[in-house]
Amino acid sequence: MYSPTDQTIWVVSSQYSDTPDLRLQTKIYNLDMNQKFPRTITLDSDADSTQRVFALHKLQGPSSVSFLKLFEAKGWNEDSPSRNACKLLI
Repeated sequence: MYSPTDQTIWVVSSQYSDTPDLRLQTKIYNLDMNQKFPRTITLDSDADSTQRVFALHKLQGPSSVSFLKLFEAKGWNEDSPSRNACKLLI
């Protein structure tokens, strides 16, 4: 989940059990769809929890419009991923 208030990325779990080895891939693209920020991390998510993962930083360049793509998968298996995309003004 992206929080526009403080420009942070969060993992929100409503599962009844822990999810170890969760892969989170974050990519930010500018208006020309050039990738400006890639990051992939692996983390453990506790049952019924929220976890702040990291903060995004102001991107360099002329465009103040960016697009964020979040990709989440349990382990390294991408068979049933969760994908989210949103427009950012950063």
